[in-house]
Amino acid sequence: MTRGNGSPERPLHGLLKYIAEVSRIRSELFDYVSTGELADASDRTLFFGKPQVECRGSFAGSPDAEWTLFRRRADGRLCAVLGNLGGTALVASRLKFGGKRPRPCRILAPFARPRASKLPATVTVPPERVVFVVEE
Repeated sequence: MTRGNGSPERPLHGLLKYIAEVSRIRSELFDYVSTGELADASDRTLFFGKPQVECRGSFAGSPDAEWTLFRRRADGRLCAVLGNLGGTALVASRLKFGGKRPRPCRILAPFARPRASKLPATVTVPPERVVFVVEE
């Protein structure tokens, strides 16, 4: 929907900026989330056994929380995309990728600077947003 001058309607402006930010991060993580292997997902439809993403806090067990785990083919490093479909922020504390020893990671979120951390990490996922957690 556009106005006569071709600009998006005001209510869509924020959404379009958010989509551009997520696309920018996805491009940066292309070898994980686009050409990597799907390693696990919160819906568990394709996977058996223990989930590969573990955490505590309000993210764990929330019906609004979803995640997908990707494995980079070149070196096996993992990237989790944490999604919050609800209206309040969720905290994933002690976040780790199953069975792995502690290791450095980066946390990437739209409109924020990447943050260095170490798994297990604590990550806040804002309402109706996604956050990427990447092994270093």
